[in-house]
This record gives sequence, structure tokens and C-alpha cells, in this order.
Amino acid sequence: MGRLFTCLSVLGAAALLMGSTATAGGILPDRDNTVLIEGEFTEQTPSFLLIFSSKPLRDAQGQLVTSLTKADISTFGNNPEQVVIRVYGKQPTRPKQYEYSFGTGKDADMPWNNGRDFAWEDWEKYSPDIWDNLCLLALPQAGAPEGKLPLGAISEVAIYKGGKALYDSRRRESYPNKKQMDASFKPFEVSPQRGRYPILNLAGRMEQFRRGYCELGNNRILNLAYADLGQTEKRKYASRGTNWCSEFCSYIYRQNGIMTPDPNRSDVHWKNMRAFFEKNGRVFPLREVAGWSDEKKLSTIKPGSFVSILIGDSTHSIIFTTWVVEPGQPITRYVGVSGNNKGMVWPHAPLKLPTPEELKAMTVAELREYDQKVYFGVPNGSK
Repeated sequence: MGRLFTCLSVLGAAALLMGSTATAGGILPDRDNTVLIEGEFTEQTPSFLLIFSSKPLRDAQGQLVTSLTKADISTFGNNPEQVVIRVYGKQPTRPKQYEYSFGTGKDADMPWNNGRDFAWEDWEKYSPDIWDNLCLLALPQAGAPEGKLPLGAISEVAIYKGGKALYDSRRRESYPNKKQMDASFKPFEVSPQRGRYPILNLAGRMEQFRRGYCELGNNRILNLAYADLGQTEKRKYASRGTNWCSEFCSYIYRQNGIMTPDPNRSDVHWKNMRAFFEKNGRVFPLREVAGWSDEKKLSTIKPGSFVSILIGDSTHSIIFTTWVVEPGQPITRYVGVSGNNKGMVWPHAPLKLPTPEELKAMTVAELREYDQKVYFGVPNGSK
């Protein structure tokens, strides 16, 4: 492999030195963790090499890797920032479509899940960002005669972790506002050329998909938050405590230079997050925002704002993504992303602003407390 993967070797060494920050990239076995590959292949049960990595796979010149020699492939192995898994032996789930599951009963007997090639529990040993980037290439079938090469073309790829789309080339509309988008790519030939195996390097496409499908645009806060979809562990965000919805939000803000309370020094919760935004931005109770005009909602509550809501008697922290805009209807719903929701970083289905009917049974004192706990925090400099 030589100089080709120097950057990943350095990252692996750094991760070993960092200790717990390089662990906890586990998957939830009862969720949909799949890579779907569709295309035309000469083999009935094609074989693919999947390369999961916390950073895009690049060559010595910094360009995305697009092919490997057989010698390069043979030297590949796992390190804290990279997992290499060969998937094979599956019949198509639908015509021309092959779905490979991880940690689920669906593929419980397959070698990459049952410990023969890879034990699904071992995902926890690797970087929490290991699903951020995926490369795939076709290999000769297991047991194929020497010299037999894979033939065909990949036309669609979908990657789901925890049931959430990290990439899906079949999508044509964003969520939630159904903006037009196109995540497709031209059919990708898998046949080796001049001794090199083509790699479908999805790093750029996965980032572009998040920006378009989740309606993130160029917002740095949102792009960092949504890069962790499906993340199941809090240790990336805080070394202390057990809850991690506010810790997730604070980590994302601090990574963007917005120095909200440090989750590694003390608990983060609705009260000290509110105090921060009162000094370093603006705070608006959701009950107040519900009475605003649509124009004021759109112009005041910006993507990347903080939201504190109530779930039962407990508060939950969310990073606001966008308003749900329905033609001819007033704006009453919004979407966001949060940590520690169903055990992972989770993009919410549309959430509703409070209505007068829902609040009419509250006393004045209860409404005052509600307005303290349920609010938007807009950081200074939000655009």
C-alpha cells in the first residue's frame, strides 16, 4: 500500500493515544443497520469489500481514492478509525438488489455478523465516527478460480444506521419540505481495469446527501450535528454523567466556537443552557413564538438554534434544523436533531409548537415555569 493510506495510519495511532474518545462506535442490534447495493452483476451472489472510515479515504495527494491494486487490498486491515468487512454469499432480496445487514437477526448467520469474519459487537471497539464514510468495491466470489474477476455495474447504494438514512441514492426529495434533490450517480463499473479494482468512494456523496436530504445547506452547526446520525454512545460528547441530550448539543456548539457549558466539567441542562443564551444570544419561549407571524418565525429562529422541550415531566434538548412550511397553512411545526433519543443521535419527525388549547389547563405559575423550561435559544451571529 505504501504511501496511499498514510493519513489513516496516523489517525489510527492518534486514536489509540486518545483512549476512550476513540471508542463507543457501537450499533443497536434491534435497528436497521444496512448497506444496500443494486446493479447488474454476472454473479448470482456477488462479493463486496466495504471500507467504513471516520475520515474520507484519500491518497497521498489528498484526493479521494478511486481504485486499488490487488496488493493494496490484501494489506487492508482494521484499526481504530477504519473497519474493513467483506460481504458475500447472499441471494438478491429483490431482482438486482442485495442487502447486507449488521447486528440484526436478518443476517445473524452471516460471517460478518456471527464472528467468523467479524463480530457485530466489535463495532464498539472502533471510532464513534466509523460510519461517516464508506467505500465499496466488488471482489471475486469466494472460492472462485484464480483469475476470475468481478463484472458488472453498481447503480444504487443505500446506507442506513439505526434506521436513519446516511445515504440513499434513490432519494429525489428532501425531508421535511420535499425540496427537489438528486442523490443518484451514474452506473459504476466494477470490473478491474489494468490491474486496479475500481472503488466507489462515497465520502463526498454522503456529505452532499446529508446537506440536501436533511435541508442543512452550508450551516456548520447542522452539518456537524447530522454527521453523527445513528451515533449510540455519549462518550464522544462527555466523559461524565449518564444523560446526553444537552451534552450532545453543547459539544456541537463548542466545536463551532459557541462556548456553551462544558459537559466535561459539570452537568448541562435547560437552566444553564438558557443562562448562556440569555448572555450570548436571545431566548424566546415556545409559547411566545407560537403567536408570531410566519415571517417573524422564519426570520428570528435560525437553523442551528437550541430548543428545550418537555417530554412528560422531563426536559429534552434539541438543535433546531428548519421550519416545516406547508403552502396555505400557518407554520406550526419544526424539525431538529438530538442526542440520547431512542438511544442514539436522532433526527426528529416534525414537532409542534404549543397551542392555546393544550395550555389552557395550566395555572399562571405553571405557565411561568413552562416558559422558563420550554424555549428557543438563538446564539449570537446566527444567520
